Amino acid sequence: MKLGGLLLMKEKHNHLGKKFYKLTVIDKEEVYNGHYKWICLCECGNKIKICGAELTKGHKKSCGCWRKKRTSYEPVEQRFLKFTEKTNSCWLWKGYKVKYKNYESGYMSYKGKPQRSSRVSYELHKGIIPKGLYVCHTCDNGLCVNPDHLFLGTQKDNMQDMWKKNRGNPCRGSKKFFAKITEEDVIRIRKEYPTSSGPNLAKKYGICKQNVLNIVNRVAWKHVA
Repeated sequence: MKLGGLLLMKEKHNHLGKKFYKLTVIDKEEVYNGHYKWICLCECGNKIKICGAELTKGHKKSCGCWRKKRTSYEPVEQRFLKFTEKTNSCWLWKGYKVKYKNYESGYMSYKGKPQRSSRVSYELHKGIIPKGLYVCHTCDNGLCVNPDHLFLGTQKDNMQDMWKKNRGNPCRGSKKFFAKITEEDVIRIRKEYPTSSGPNLAKKYGICKQNVLNIVNRVAWKHVA
């Protein structure tokens, strides 16, 4: 390589006096065998040592003050209210949402991780949620964050509440593609069983004797009263 090329390369890697975003290179410090770290003065007045690649590739743009300023969050109460629309009954969540089947829930960043907006609302208005408990809705609206509509329950309570409000698996009973009878047939079988035998009912409704016994004993079709 010619001398001019060497000088040009040397000049290219000399960052003294150059400015990279909020950092100005004011000195250098040899680390080992001709490798340097550059001493930079940030616009905020702090000094830091950085390797040349971080400067030239834009990986480091300040001493850290710029990032802190960009990522400084407003109080959680303000963020919560910003995405909440209050009505006469429910408080509707207008922020990030996740839909699962026919049930939709709101989410927001809280305590360093995404959490359901209903849990955030409960903690903001009613207090800490004990470990292992769930936040349930009396209004059955997953996007509601009105603390008056929220209550705590166990996993069992939550599942029972879900089935009670018909939010479980919608494909059951006569809705299953292989169902041979309807909910009305189930009610009739239970009424007729004391006076008609299992085999006769099985033949009448086109099902097997064991299915008749399961229906009568409420092992099957439990959702039919």
